[in-house]
Amino acid sequence: MFSRAEYDRRIALARDAMASSGADLLLVDSGELLAWLTGYTVSETMYRAAFLPREGKAWFCLRALDEAPCREKSWITDVVGFADTDEAHSAVTASIRDHGFGRARIALDTNSYSMSAATFMRLQALLPEATFVPMPGLSDSLRWVKSEEEIAVLAQ
Repeated sequence: MFSRAEYDRRIALARDAMASSGADLLLVDSGELLAWLTGYTVSETMYRAAFLPREGKAWFCLRALDEAPCREKSWITDVVGFADTDEAHSAVTASIRDHGFGRARIALDTNSYSMSAATFMRLQALLPEATFVPMPGLSDSLRWVKSEEEIAVLAQ
């Protein structure tokens, strides 16, 4: 839907916010922010998230059933799928460790509808060496100011 330049602009905004909080990795689980940042969103049938390192390549972790649509619609090429029989939080945190961020400072929007207290506590338990950096409202604040390209799409 948007050009790669538009996504690069959005990535830069997200990385600026991460830098200001000292985060190494941004966990994106809000449906709205997933769509805005990656070009792809999916239902919350099972927990899923995209990850944007402050430096390096982003990745997506979601149920295997959603891998193909994610690859088709997103600029992200590193898509990690897990079986419906897997525990989603364990799969998501395994992807964080596998990408070298098990001890990272992980930013997350504590106002995200997907970040329930149970999810937050489960992530903390599964990543005991990570530090979680609350960024309440990040999902909304990154999307407040619209680019010319966004305005043109909205006008259609």
